[in-house]
Amino acid sequence: MTVNLDVLMYLARIALCIAGVIALIYVILFFKSLIDTAELFQETIKALNRDMVKLEAPLDTIGQVSNTVNEVQASAKRAAVNTMNLFSTATERLSENIKKKEEAPTTTPLQTNENQPAEQTPADFKPIDSELKQTLNQTPADDESKPTTP
Repeated sequence: MTVNLDVLMYLARIALCIAGVIALIYVILFFKSLIDTAELFQETIKALNRDMVKLEAPLDTIGQVSNTVNEVQASAKRAAVNTMNLFSTATERLSENIKKKEEAPTTTPLQTNENQPAEQTPADFKPIDSELKQTLNQTPADDESKPTTP
């Protein structure tokens, strides 16, 4: 029996060596396929980089158009807000003017306001004196008969 165990140990050592070599071959094949995959991945990344460079110009154009649209939208918004502010200001001024006109006295310049004393201004009428009455009452025929005095 001791012989059989020695033979069995010898065969196990040979089997372990063979299994180790087979495992080593599989590890080497795994790393080789991993390296091939990495090279293929690197080629794919290079192709993607070339495609991205080709797409860069159209994407820049789209970006510029988008920026222009944003600027137009912002400008339209500012114009609308300014128009609304202008309309609001004009409406407030109109309202103030209407209120001022409503608060203004309703008397005409010829009428005197009851709360204010009547003051004589240069525009008021003066009483007609007798000499002025005579000149106003003269007829054209009377003017020819009377001599004019310088």
